[in-house]
Amino acid sequence: MSYIIDKFNAGEVVVKGNVYGWEFMEGFDGAYEHRPLMEDAMGELFNAGLATSKDVVETRKAREVNDARCIAAYIEGRKNMSEEHKAEELFEMRAAFGEGEKVVNIITGEVTYL
Repeated sequence: MSYIIDKFNAGEVVVKGNVYGWEFMEGFDGAYEHRPLMEDAMGELFNAGLATSKDVVETRKAREVNDARCIAAYIEGRKNMSEEHKAEELFEMRAAFGEGEKVVNIITGEVTYL
């Protein structure tokens, strides 16, 4: 069996209103976030008879909404980074890519010259 089918059979894949996903505890308030599965995982579950075409479509739609929300939060977080965090990130980029390189953040379009 595949990883996703094993996890489904173990009850680790949570289905909420035709949306298949993982449950993650966020923060310290005990709230859970339902993160919809990726397309390939849904394909495996569909092919194994564990999900319907409606489940695949609803999970895809929910994933698109979730991705947009996460990207918006990431972009906002980048705007609010502390100077210390920016300096640490620059240090890590120089270590990874080397001095004099151009690094482009493909999500925000930010360009950094190291």
